[in-house]
Amino acid sequence: MSKVTRIFSFITTLVVSFQVNATGTNISSERYDRNFPFLAQEAIDLGHELPKPYGFSFNYMSMNQPLVVDSVEFYGPDGNEPKRLSIDAGEAHQESETLTLRADVWVLPFLNLYGVLGYTRGSSTAAVDVSIDKIFGDGSRTFSTDFPLEFEGPTYGVGGTIVGGIGNYFA
Repeated sequence: MSKVTRIFSFITTLVVSFQVNATGTNISSERYDRNFPFLAQEAIDLGHELPKPYGFSFNYMSMNQPLVVDSVEFYGPDGNEPKRLSIDAGEAHQESETLTLRADVWVLPFLNLYGVLGYTRGSSTAAVDVSIDKIFGDGSRTFSTDFPLEFEGPTYGVGGTIVGGIGNYFA
């Protein structure tokens, strides 16, 4: 057994709960014939049952929520904020739908890595007040309008989960 394998075996022993029968010998003589997770046979020899090494899931999410718009900024072509224009929006309403596919693999008996790929489509509407200072004379003119926003695009990400247990407790 190589030094690296012994280190991972030691880590697996620490993280995964021990299941040994009364005589102190290993419970299972099962042979693991898959590529993942690495160190699976060591975990099985310690008496652990492992989940299937690969997984896939398909998810759909629909969301409706109010949004508070704290500030709206507008910049001119020169990069400066126009002094005669102010925009204020208080609350917006957002609706969206997301479809995702999640694939995961148990890399080690206590480490699951996954990737998520999907698509999001939605819309938002905000009530906007625009004030424009008059160029000649005093005062300003304010008008209100609904500002619709349509959005769509890819959703993606990666992540991992570390698991372990001792006796009847797991996390």
